[in-house]
Amino acid sequence: MKRVLYSLLTLLFLLTLVCPGLASAQIDIAKPSIGTAIAPAPDYYQTNTFLGQNHSYSVIFRGNGEGIVNLRVALGNSGTEAIKEVNLRVPAVAPTDIYVFQILKEKQCIRYATPVYDPTIRSYPPTTCEEYQDPDYYNDYYYYNAKYKKADYDLDNDTLTVTLPVSISAGKSGAFFVYFRAMGYAKKDVYGAYDYTFESLKTEDSVRSLNIGLSTDSDLYMKSAKGTVDYRFKDVAPSMMALGKGGGGEMGAASPALDSYVTSIGQGSIYKSASNLSPLESYKVEGSYADSRAKLYGKEILIGVSVFVGIVILFVVLLMVVVRLLRKGNPPVKKETPDLLNEKAIGTSVEKTAKGNGQMFAVSVLLGFVDSLLIASYTVLVVALGSFMSNSVSYTYRSLVIMVLVVVSILIYLLLIFAPGVLIGVKRGVGWGIGVIVSTVLWLILWIAVIFFVIFLFGTSGGVLEMLRGSIGVTPVAY
Repeated sequence: MKRVLYSLLTLLFLLTLVCPGLASAQIDIAKPSIGTAIAPAPDYYQTNTFLGQNHSYSVIFRGNGEGIVNLRVALGNSGTEAIKEVNLRVPAVAPTDIYVFQILKEKQCIRYATPVYDPTIRSYPPTTCEEYQDPDYYNDYYYYNAKYKKADYDLDNDTLTVTLPVSISAGKSGAFFVYFRAMGYAKKDVYGAYDYTFESLKTEDSVRSLNIGLSTDSDLYMKSAKGTVDYRFKDVAPSMMALGKGGGGEMGAASPALDSYVTSIGQGSIYKSASNLSPLESYKVEGSYADSRAKLYGKEILIGVSVFVGIVILFVVLLMVVVRLLRKGNPPVKKETPDLLNEKAIGTSVEKTAKGNGQMFAVSVLLGFVDSLLIASYTVLVVALGSFMSNSVSYTYRSLVIMVLVVVSILIYLLLIFAPGVLIGVKRGVGWGIGVIVSTVLWLILWIAVIFFVIFLFGTSGGVLEMLRGSIGVTPVAY
């Protein structure tokens, strides 16, 4: 048995001498290299750097056609060398009063050390951070408590070259903002409104997300805007000028005004967005704004007035045709036989009746017009009186006064609508009475349409109420 064991050991030793790579090969197979089989995991907080840039705009249009552009750029470095310069192409316009600042954020603590009670001081020592993460500049709500350092720039034709004071290392992200003014985005049309076309700046990198917020000065109107928005972008200009003189210092300077300004970039009355833009690709937004709704909707108003005038002309023509048809009698006859004389007398009677019907038709239309005008005037009076009472009568009696005003107004409305028709119906017949009431209702519908059209053009109902209050000298009363 021992001879067999010695023989096997001797054979194994000889094989090791003959094939020295066998043992190492066996070791390599037994212990595979994990590092070569599985790629290293990327930094979770810097995965955005490989997806392109983020651009956010807030564009404000002025009453003289000038545009104020506020752009925030978040970009990542997916290459191997640090990024020191960024090129932006400005289409169609020549920017002036340019300011560029790099946004600098401190690293954030993601893991704190476990505090240990110190018996000598009978308390816990200050908490210390054991692990930090790089700032995420792709987060739109991350720009508070930042520092700002002025960046140099060079404008050559349409290319704006930004030189970052702090370069962006490989695999890291960064951000900066650009402020400039430019004429050429908006042009005045024949109605007095400005038609604008804003085109985003182009970059040599892809843009994964692009947001554009459009707004105007507070005294201007934008077509398709839901409301007036004032984010006080104008208030930040002095802060940029003051910070620009010193450049922001070696480490950058903090500014709460710039924090609010940078965070607000991307907001506006009108909001547009795009995604996955290729290098040197831009996005256009078109619209209109003016200092009054009459100018802003000049084309629509012209069409509406034309249609209204056409309807009025058609109504007048139809009215004249109906009156003429009602006045038209039988044709004259040449021979006057006894039978023909009788027929002629009947025709004359019919002709007189037709003439009277035509006159009554015109009277019904005119009476309905006058009656509807009285009702519309009373409505304006009631609105003004209700506003006056709401602000001048004590809260204890306000509900009672309003209730009495509503009841009285209902009775007056019923009287104004039906009284003329009843009077005409008693004297000329039920049919003509009903015709007067129908005419009044139709004229009222027309007045309602006109009132809504005026409110739409010149302000909301609240603005109309304020105008009425001012016309009768109403001032609020405090209790």
